[in-house]
Amino acid sequence: MTQDFKQLSPSLWAAPQINAGDIAQAASMGISVIICNRPDGEAPGQPEASQIEAAAREHGLEFAYLPMGASGLSYELLDAFDAARGTGAPRPTLAYCASGTRSAVIAAYAAARAGGDVDTLIEASAKAGFNLEGQRSGLLQIFAQNQVDS
Repeated sequence: MTQDFKQLSPSLWAAPQINAGDIAQAASMGISVIICNRPDGEAPGQPEASQIEAAAREHGLEFAYLPMGASGLSYELLDAFDAARGTGAPRPTLAYCASGTRSAVIAAYAAARAGGDVDTLIEASAKAGFNLEGQRSGLLQIFAQNQVDS
């Protein structure tokens, strides 16, 4: 079965929980970084991040374990997400969690913080199947903060 990776931008995809067998598909798409945004042990039967990491490394992919749990978003999480993707032109990245939504939220906040247009980010997420309309005020706030800090 082929995993449904949903494209958020030219270099970023989000997905629901993946397994080791999905890594070959990611590699064949040119993805070079896998980011796990799901805490280990969140649900019974969920593969541990270390299992996905081992499979990623076998295919020559980088892996980052950046779970977003009950504590939610933080600047540290966004910094780590950006660092995992690389500076300058982001490397092709697949981020996953239980449904893909947390990964889409993190990606949108990281992009808004970097100056991305909030309407465009929400629209791109919607086209990929993620409704981030409820995140609009937070995205606008982080975008505005970026403009003040620039």
